[in-house]
Amino acid sequence: MSMSNQQPLDLLIVEDDPDVREMLHRAFSRCQDAKFNLECRDSPEACLDLAKLGSRKFDLAVVDMGFEALSTDSDSPHSHADIYQGERVLLARACLKPNGIVVVYSAYPVIELIVRVMRYGAADFVSKAECLPHELPERVCRLLAEIQRRQLDYDQMMNWLKQNPGWFNNQSELAGRQVALIVDKGTVQCVANGESTLELLLNYEKARAKYGPDTWPREPFVHQLRNRSPE
Repeated sequence: MSMSNQQPLDLLIVEDDPDVREMLHRAFSRCQDAKFNLECRDSPEACLDLAKLGSRKFDLAVVDMGFEALSTDSDSPHSHADIYQGERVLLARACLKPNGIVVVYSAYPVIELIVRVMRYGAADFVSKAECLPHELPERVCRLLAEIQRRQLDYDQMMNWLKQNPGWFNNQSELAGRQVALIVDKGTVQCVANGESTLELLLNYEKARAKYGPDTWPREPFVHQLRNRSPE
């Protein structure tokens, strides 16, 4: 999905390494799939002036995330590491528009760090080892395209369900179970179900693998059916 015909997106790059920061700026400036208005900062803390001024909000932030403070007491539910990494994401989010997203770009793709930043609202975690600066714009554009597609699917689903309120009542055998819904050819289909979220997602991945992973989204819309039409 090309976004070259859309309005330029306001992009905030937060990277402490000046060489990497320059490479990212150059790569996004040359991106063919989307146009960006770029702003660079050397740390999330440096974003505070942008957030306080409030004169400019961004559609997207690409934020470098180091390994600082991860050696602190990780047994605590609110360790210094957790707060520190979370604050870095939140500082970037403070500069974003309401629907803006944060992409973390890190040289430390460890599970602990990934879980923390995603918990604080990052939309994606990209490893610097697997995605070089000149490759990052393509990765970001794919993410933006997927978000736009899912929003379109969601809007189509909600419109279809409003026009077909009896659909929920026809799923009586699934009452109380979680169901995975997708939009297919303008209609909503229930493609998997389960008593728990884990069972549902496992069943969904099995169905997705059987019918072709490219035909269904990786993350379905999940609903809990209660054998009645939604209010």
